[in-house]
Amino acid sequence: MQYAEQRLQQVQAQQEQFRRQREAERFARTAAQAGRTEQRTVRRLVGRRLIRLGERVAGDAIAAPAWQG
Repeated sequence: MQYAEQRLQQVQAQQEQFRRQREAERFARTAAQAGRTEQRTVRRLVGRRLIRLGERVAGDAIAAPAWQG
C-alpha cells in the first residue's frame, strides 16, 4: 500500500512539472507571436500608406494598364 501511495505522489509531481513546462512554452510562444504581430501590423500600415501616397501622386494612371498609355 505504501508503494502505491509513493508512486501516486511521484506521478502527480511529474504531471505538475509537465503542466508548468507547457504553460511556460505557451507563454513564450504567445510573447513571440505578439512581437511578430506588431511587426506585421507596422509593415502593413506603412505599405498601405505608401500605396495611398502613390495613388495620390499618380492619380488614375496606376489604375490603367501600362499598354493603354
